[in-house]
Amino acid sequence: MTVNDWNAIAASYAQIECDTRRQFLFPALLAALPAVSGGTVLDFGCGCGDLVIPLAKRFHRVIAHDPAPRMLERARRGWDESHCPGAVEFLVDTRDIPDAEVDVGLASLVFQTIEEPDRILAALEEIARILRPDAPLLIAMSHPCFQFETIAASRYGDNGSPIAVTLGELRFLDYHRPLSAWVALFATAGWVIRGLSEVYDEPSYYRNRGLQPSRFAGKLPLFLVVEMKIGQSVHRDEEQSK
Repeated sequence: MTVNDWNAIAASYAQIECDTRRQFLFPALLAALPAVSGGTVLDFGCGCGDLVIPLAKRFHRVIAHDPAPRMLERARRGWDESHCPGAVEFLVDTRDIPDAEVDVGLASLVFQTIEEPDRILAALEEIARILRPDAPLLIAMSHPCFQFETIAASRYGDNGSPIAVTLGELRFLDYHRPLSAWVALFATAGWVIRGLSEVYDEPSYYRNRGLQPSRFAGKLPLFLVVEMKIGQSVHRDEEQSK
């Protein structure tokens, strides 16, 4: 997905109603945040700003970033209409953030929408620049091990296979990578995994909305949350020159 792609679907994305992200993932992601008193949090790839208000209630300062201006406009509008107290900055470009400025980072359902591994690595390295050396980063993604219905036409081990995602009438692409490929990307960018948590849905959520739940609902996790800290940096240019 490119910036133009996200700009094109910004209005529809903000109006999704039956949404397992808001119902299951976002509460789990917020619960996994470290107990930091005040401080600054970075919402990298904030989209339409679903997490901005709850983050503003927990941190002194929120930096809400998204490279798609129309998505960021939706996030800003939601914040303005909430009249919630707090300090929130909305940025298209993270290069405006000084080094080691942020106490906690999170990126929810961001990297799975990026096709090119080099773009993922560049984003992970940019987050490492922005965060304090000992600051945690939480990454949330659709669970790569249990997408049976969406990757049935490909092999689990395929790296970068496109997945057609349907949310109501909205359709866009994610890119599947096996768990081993994600771990390799994190390590190459210098990150060390500190913890994993898996997020399940509930069949009753769908039935209450007149929908038929998947046969895997409540049995297999929908989402994976990865907690990381920056470790020994890996310089790709040096590795390639050896």
